[in-house]
Amino acid sequence: MERERYQDVGYGLMAQAVEKQLRNEQPAILDCVARARALERWSAIAAVHGVPVRIIECICSDADVHRSRVDGRMRAIPGWYE
Repeated sequence: MERERYQDVGYGLMAQAVEKQLRNEQPAILDCVARARALERWSAIAAVHGVPVRIIECICSDADVHRSRVDGRMRAIPGWYE
């Protein structure tokens, strides 16, 4: 539950940034894991502004390379699970 709360805070901040960009008639690109509940919120914001939502899924098909990237990632966020 704690992790979802942190995710919701981050997604909420991203939603505010998207809203501001679209209100100013500027494009918005979000580079993140698009979880369903966040995507629903962002899609609703886009609909209000009459703009489409495009999802681009990036996949690393080499399992060893993917594992090395995940294992080597260091965000250094206190208390955050890598």
